[in-house]
Amino acid sequence: LALKGILDKNKIKYNQFMIVQASDLKKKFEKLRLNKRNTTLASLDIEKMYPSVRFSVIKKAIKYFMENLPESKLKKIDNCLEMISFGMAFCLITFDRKYYKYNGEGESNNRVLVIGGYESAFLADLVASFLFEKFNK
Repeated sequence: LALKGILDKNKIKYNQFMIVQASDLKKKFEKLRLNKRNTTLASLDIEKMYPSVRFSVIKKAIKYFMENLPESKLKKIDNCLEMISFGMAFCLITFDRKYYKYNGEGESNNRVLVIGGYESAFLADLVASFLFEKFNK
């Protein structure tokens, strides 16, 4: 995941809304001393979210988190986006020891994440973080 590497190397806070472990969430909640009167809790089922995560939204999320990087990094990001677009367009699926080629649906900007895709989990989390960032502003 070259994009994740670029984000991490440049210390970009893209994961402030991501939860890696339920125990981490529990610790954060305990520190906040939440109660019913001062709290609204939102939850997303990222796996069910996959079919609604279109490439155009992934592109917006990536551009949002990487907007302040130097031009040299942006070229690398564009290359990564091209590979992601290709991966979303042509996916090999295995079932019962046979391989099937999934060509995606629609034009490239409207293709959606595939459950089980190599980068799908990271990209779905990134889009969710992007949405929370936008709601938070």
